Amino acid sequence: MSYEIVKSIKIQDGKVFLHSTANNVQPYDWRTWECTYFSNILQNEGQEALDKTILIEYWNGNMQRSNNNYQKAVDTFDNSVYNYTYTSIYSDELSKLDKELAITESEKRINEVKEKLYQHYINFINRKKEKWYVKYQSYYLHKVTSTRFKFSPHKREAKIFDSRLLAERAVNCATNKELYTFHQVD
Repeated sequence: MSYEIVKSIKIQDGKVFLHSTANNVQPYDWRTWECTYFSNILQNEGQEALDKTILIEYWNGNMQRSNNNYQKAVDTFDNSVYNYTYTSIYSDELSKLDKELAITESEKRINEVKEKLYQHYINFINRKKEKWYVKYQSYYLHKVTSTRFKFSPHKREAKIFDSRLLAERAVNCATNKELYTFHQVD
């Protein structure tokens, strides 16, 4: 399924601009363009409605591979706490209801997810910033690539993670996980 790879989202003069490309077009055709859908929401409903809409787009998977607070908030959102999954929102049980009732129930569920995502997003951007590093025996994790880890004997070269969760995720695929320790920067 196609999705938008988003490098940045910018608001200028009441308009929303994305720097992005489609994932299914090779080579990638990066461009900056005004997203009129988002711009209309910003102009008619305000910043909060825009934030909720962008969050639900990331949650649905229509926008991915970003390194922004929207993506990070969605990545750290625990669906199991709220029992939300994509299929629970757009389920077959809704299709068994009459069409108007199904649309109303689906919109209600989407709005509930939007609200919880938005609350999580606000908590995420207002969180106390933490800094963590990973230690493997007497070495410090320096770099994580798609195929390996690089280590350094010097603490000053350790890779710094924004949270313990991100540090744990970085070494999640490693063997001997029990040998990795997580430390908060003083």
